[in-house]
This record gives sequence, structure tokens and C-alpha cells, in this order.
Amino acid sequence: YKIIVKQAPNATENVEQLPIHIYPNPTQDELYVEGLANTKVQIYNSMGTRIAIEEFSSNYVNRITTSSLANGLYLLQAKGKTLRFMVQR
Repeated sequence: YKIIVKQAPNATENVEQLPIHIYPNPTQDELYVEGLANTKVQIYNSMGTRIAIEEFSSNYVNRITTSSLANGLYLLQAKGKTLRFMVQR
């Protein structure tokens, strides 16, 4: 018998490779962000003005309250990725 042991990636590498999901989209009062942990998230309006910075904890699913945002298109940036979401009431 021959046993081959490969080094498993550490937890940090696994988190970096997780896809980022946002839902519901369009949203009304809350946007859920899945796949980000221990990171800073920036939200921009459609004019490119940063309107919020959120600090996410180690939770896998995080919530952003969008009830104070006007209807329209917004961008969420984190870890070098940009995702679009709509606020629509």
C-alpha cells in the first residue's frame, strides 16, 4: 500500500476562494452578503460616490441595512471585486 498525503490549504486560503453572493437583488430594506469574512466592504452610489463602509466580522453571512438608501443602482466593493445591487421599493 502507498499513502500519499497532500498538504491541505489553510482556512485563510479557503476563505479567499469562496464566491461572493448578494441577495435579494433587487432589495428593499436588507441586503445579505455571503462569502466575505473579516473584511471591509465599501458601497458606492451610481455616481461613484462612496456612501458607506461596512466592517464584516467572521460571520459567513452578513447583513447590510439598505432602508435609508434611495431607489437606484449601487456598487459593493470588497477584496478586489465589485458587485451591483438595486434598491427598489
